Amino acid sequence: MKRSAVVLASVLALAGAAANAATFNPWGVHDSFESFSFSYPTQTTFEDRINFTLSGASDLWSVAVSNEAPLVLNITGGSLELFRASDNAAVFNSPLTFDSTSTSVLTSSLAAGDYYYVVKGAVTGSVAGTYTITSVVTAVPEPETYALLLGGLGVIGFVARRRKAD
Repeated sequence: MKRSAVVLASVLALAGAAANAATFNPWGVHDSFESFSFSYPTQTTFEDRINFTLSGASDLWSVAVSNEAPLVLNITGGSLELFRASDNAAVFNSPLTFDSTSTSVLTSSLAAGDYYYVVKGAVTGSVAGTYTITSVVTAVPEPETYALLLGGLGVIGFVARRRKAD
């Protein structure tokens, strides 16, 4: 009986060591350009959460890539998802899958608030696996900005027309 308990404890310990889940807060309020890289040892599965805040309405460009060297550094089944923290709703229609080539998506008109990326994968390289997430934010203009632009163009047109008439 003792022997089976020791075997069971060993199996559970190894399973726990082979799977990793981590939460990171590297950015706080998202600047216009952010990047995050992380490495895991070989024969590991992982699921990381990267939290951040958007201070205003924004377009968000997300890029994911695993940094690979054949047989040495390798991640398989890499995926990137984006969630709104208030209700854990997925923002992407489907997860981005990535490997040694990058994958990217532009998400338009996200509201201000808290968000998080979830990065998943399995390290199959003989040494380690490393991934990089790059996130670029551009502000979405307010409707008043467009109204001001159109008003300015109208004034320019009006002045040009008056000059032409004179």
